[in-house]
Amino acid sequence: MEFWQSHGVAVGIGLRRILGGIVLSSVLLSACSQLNTRQLEAEIKAEIERQGHRITLRSVQCPDGVTKQEGVVFFCVGEVDPEGTFNVEVEQRDNQGDVTWTIDSSKVMLNLATLEAELETGLVQAIGQRSPVDCGSAYRLNQPGTAFECNVVGDPIQGQERITAILVTIDGQGNVQWEEIRHRQSPSETTDESSDVSEETASDA
Repeated sequence: MEFWQSHGVAVGIGLRRILGGIVLSSVLLSACSQLNTRQLEAEIKAEIERQGHRITLRSVQCPDGVTKQEGVVFFCVGEVDPEGTFNVEVEQRDNQGDVTWTIDSSKVMLNLATLEAELETGLVQAIGQRSPVDCGSAYRLNQPGTAFECNVVGDPIQGQERITAILVTIDGQGNVQWEEIRHRQSPSETTDESSDVSEETASDA
Protein backbone atom coordinates (compact mmCIF):
# COMPACT_ATOMS: atom_id res chain seq x y z
CA MET A 1 0.00 0.00 0.00
CA GLU A 2 2.80 2.39 0.84
CA PHE A 3 4.46 1.50 -2.46
CA TRP A 4 1.43 2.50 -4.49
CA GLN A 5 1.00 5.69 -2.54
CA SER A 6 4.64 6.56 -3.09
CA HIS A 7 4.39 5.57 -6.74
CA GLY A 8 1.24 7.65 -7.11
CA VAL A 9 2.99 10.73 -5.74
CA ALA A 10 5.84 10.24 -8.16
CA VAL A 11 3.45 9.96 -11.08
CA GLY A 12 1.59 13.10 -9.90
CA ILE A 13 4.81 15.10 -9.71
CA GLY A 14 5.84 13.93 -13.16
CA LEU A 15 2.45 14.85 -14.58
CA ARG A 16 2.65 18.33 -13.09
CA ARG A 17 6.07 18.78 -14.62
CA ILE A 18 4.78 17.74 -18.04
CA LEU A 19 1.76 20.01 -17.79
CA GLY A 20 3.98 22.84 -16.61
CA GLY A 21 6.19 22.32 -19.64
CA ILE A 22 3.16 22.49 -21.93
CA VAL A 23 2.03 25.77 -20.36
CA LEU A 24 5.54 27.23 -20.63
CA SER A 25 5.80 26.21 -24.29
CA SER A 26 2.44 27.78 -24.98
CA VAL A 27 3.58 31.06 -23.43
CA LEU A 28 6.79 31.05 -25.47
CA LEU A 29 4.94 30.35 -28.70
CA SER A 30 2.49 33.14 -27.94
CA ALA A 31 5.34 35.56 -27.26
CA CYS A 32 7.05 34.63 -30.52
CA SER A 33 3.85 35.25 -32.47
CA GLN A 34 3.51 38.81 -31.14
CA LEU A 35 5.37 41.97 -32.03
CA ASN A 36 7.88 43.36 -29.57
CA THR A 37 6.06 46.67 -29.26
CA ARG A 38 8.39 47.95 -26.52
CA GLN A 39 11.30 47.70 -28.94
CA LEU A 40 9.20 49.26 -31.71
CA GLU A 41 8.35 52.22 -29.45
CA ALA A 42 12.04 52.87 -28.78
CA GLU A 43 12.93 52.61 -32.48
CA ILE A 44 10.20 55.00 -33.61
CA LYS A 45 11.07 57.54 -30.90
CA ALA A 46 14.78 57.49 -31.78
CA GLU A 47 14.14 57.80 -35.52
CA ILE A 48 11.74 60.75 -35.18
CA GLU A 49 14.20 62.59 -32.95
CA ARG A 50 17.05 61.82 -35.37
CA GLN A 51 15.19 62.94 -38.50
CA GLY A 52 13.19 65.74 -36.91
CA HIS A 53 14.04 69.41 -36.54
CA ARG A 54 14.82 69.93 -32.84
CA ILE A 55 12.20 67.42 -31.73
CA THR A 56 12.25 65.81 -28.31
CA LEU A 57 9.61 63.21 -27.51
CA ARG A 58 8.44 62.22 -24.07
CA SER A 59 7.33 58.82 -25.28
CA VAL A 60 5.88 56.65 -28.01
CA GLN A 61 3.23 54.14 -26.90
CA CYS A 62 2.06 51.20 -29.02
CA PRO A 63 -0.69 48.68 -28.16
CA ASP A 64 0.19 45.38 -26.49
CA GLY A 65 -0.62 41.95 -27.87
CA VAL A 66 -0.25 42.77 -31.57
CA THR A 67 -0.01 39.50 -33.51
CA LYS A 68 2.55 39.21 -36.28
CA GLN A 69 0.48 39.20 -39.45
CA GLU A 70 1.19 40.69 -42.85
CA GLY A 71 -0.99 43.66 -43.75
CA VAL A 72 -2.20 44.38 -40.22
CA VAL A 73 -2.31 48.12 -39.46
CA PHE A 74 -2.30 49.64 -35.98
CA PHE A 75 -1.55 53.00 -34.41
CA CYS A 76 0.99 54.17 -31.87
CA VAL A 77 0.76 57.52 -30.09
CA GLY A 78 3.70 59.89 -29.79
CA GLU A 79 3.87 62.55 -27.09
CA VAL A 80 6.02 65.61 -27.65
CA ASP A 81 7.83 67.69 -25.10
CA PRO A 82 6.43 70.00 -23.73
CA GLU A 83 2.91 68.91 -24.81
CA GLY A 84 0.78 67.44 -27.57
CA THR A 85 0.21 64.01 -29.10
CA PHE A 86 0.20 62.65 -32.66
CA ASN A 87 -0.54 59.31 -34.33
CA VAL A 88 1.98 56.97 -35.92
CA GLU A 89 0.44 54.55 -38.41
CA VAL A 90 2.24 51.20 -38.43
CA GLU A 91 1.76 48.52 -41.10
CA GLN A 92 3.19 45.01 -40.95
CA ARG A 93 5.00 44.02 -44.14
CA ASP A 94 5.18 40.29 -43.38
CA ASN A 95 4.57 37.66 -40.69
CA GLN A 96 8.06 38.04 -39.20
CA GLY A 97 7.53 41.42 -37.52
CA ASP A 98 8.94 43.76 -40.19
CA VAL A 99 6.98 47.01 -40.24
CA THR A 100 6.81 50.40 -41.91
CA TRP A 101 5.41 53.50 -40.22
CA THR A 102 4.26 56.94 -41.28
CA ILE A 103 3.17 60.18 -39.61
CA ASP A 104 0.55 62.37 -41.25
CA SER A 105 0.71 66.13 -40.74
CA SER A 106 -1.46 67.30 -37.87
CA LYS A 107 -1.91 70.20 -35.47
CA VAL A 108 1.11 68.84 -33.55
CA MET A 109 3.51 67.43 -36.15
CA LEU A 110 4.39 68.31 -39.76
CA ASN A 111 5.47 65.65 -42.24
CA LEU A 112 7.90 67.72 -44.30
CA ALA A 113 8.11 65.23 -47.17
CA THR A 114 4.37 65.68 -47.67
CA LEU A 115 4.75 69.45 -47.38
CA GLU A 116 7.56 69.47 -49.97
CA ALA A 117 5.32 67.64 -52.45
CA GLU A 118 2.52 70.15 -51.85
CA LEU A 119 4.89 73.09 -52.35
CA GLU A 120 6.24 71.62 -55.59
CA THR A 121 2.67 71.27 -56.88
CA GLY A 122 1.94 74.84 -55.80
CA LEU A 123 4.98 76.11 -57.72
CA VAL A 124 3.79 74.38 -60.88
CA GLN A 125 0.42 76.07 -60.54
CA ALA A 126 2.01 79.48 -59.78
CA ILE A 127 4.84 79.65 -62.33
CA GLY A 128 4.32 76.70 -64.64
CA GLN A 129 7.60 75.07 -63.63
CA ARG A 130 8.39 72.10 -61.42
CA SER A 131 11.40 72.47 -59.15
CA PRO A 132 12.40 70.27 -56.19
CA VAL A 133 11.75 71.79 -52.76
CA ASP A 134 13.93 70.91 -49.76
CA CYS A 135 12.66 71.70 -46.24
CA GLY A 136 15.66 70.09 -44.57
CA SER A 137 14.35 67.63 -42.00
CA ALA A 138 11.73 64.89 -42.24
CA TYR A 139 9.54 66.12 -39.37
CA ARG A 140 8.94 69.40 -37.61
CA LEU A 141 6.70 70.47 -34.75
CA ASN A 142 3.61 72.37 -35.88
CA GLN A 143 4.02 75.46 -33.72
CA PRO A 144 1.51 78.31 -34.30
CA GLY A 145 3.10 81.68 -34.97
CA THR A 146 6.39 80.29 -36.30
CA ALA A 147 7.95 80.41 -39.76
CA PHE A 148 10.72 78.64 -41.66
CA GLU A 149 12.19 78.53 -45.15
CA CYS A 150 12.34 75.67 -47.64
CA ASN A 151 14.96 75.86 -50.39
CA VAL A 152 13.83 75.80 -54.03
CA VAL A 153 16.47 73.76 -55.85
CA GLY A 154 17.74 75.35 -59.04
CA ASP A 155 16.34 78.84 -58.37
CA PRO A 156 13.71 78.82 -61.15
CA ILE A 157 13.15 82.08 -63.00
CA GLN A 158 9.86 83.78 -63.75
CA GLY A 159 10.12 86.97 -65.73
CA GLN A 160 12.86 89.07 -64.16
CA GLU A 161 12.84 87.26 -60.81
CA ARG A 162 14.53 84.22 -59.33
CA ILE A 163 12.60 82.10 -56.83
CA THR A 164 15.21 81.00 -54.30
CA ALA A 165 13.08 79.75 -51.42
CA ILE A 166 9.60 79.38 -50.01
CA LEU A 167 8.63 80.99 -46.71
CA VAL A 168 6.32 78.71 -44.73
CA THR A 169 4.31 80.28 -41.92
CA ILE A 170 2.02 78.63 -39.39
CA ASP A 171 -0.91 80.74 -38.24
CA GLY A 172 -2.49 80.82 -34.80
CA GLN A 173 -4.69 77.81 -35.58
CA GLY A 174 -1.83 75.65 -36.83
CA ASN A 175 -2.68 76.08 -40.51
CA VAL A 176 0.23 76.16 -42.98
CA GLN A 177 0.59 79.04 -45.45
CA TRP A 178 3.42 79.77 -47.87
CA GLU A 179 4.79 82.34 -50.27
CA GLU A 180 7.69 82.45 -52.70
CA ILE A 181 10.85 84.37 -51.84
CA ARG A 182 11.84 86.18 -55.03
CA HIS A 183 14.96 88.14 -55.98
CA ARG A 184 14.92 90.49 -58.93
CA GLN A 185 17.73 89.78 -61.35
CA SER A 186 20.28 92.46 -62.15
CA PRO A 187 20.56 93.65 -65.78
CA SER A 188 23.90 91.83 -66.10
CA GLU A 189 22.35 88.53 -65.06
CA THR A 190 19.58 88.97 -67.61
CA THR A 191 22.07 89.84 -70.35
CA ASP A 192 24.30 86.89 -69.52
CA GLU A 193 21.38 84.48 -69.62
CA SER A 194 20.15 85.94 -72.91
CA SER A 195 23.64 85.41 -74.34
CA ASP A 196 23.68 81.84 -73.11
CA VAL A 197 20.34 81.17 -74.75
CA SER A 198 21.56 82.73 -78.03
CA GLU A 199 24.72 80.63 -77.98
CA GLU A 200 22.74 77.46 -77.34
CA THR A 201 20.37 78.32 -80.19
CA ALA A 202 23.29 78.98 -82.56
CA SER A 203 24.94 75.73 -81.49
CA ASP A 204 21.75 73.77 -82.12
CA ALA A 205 21.47 75.34 -85.56
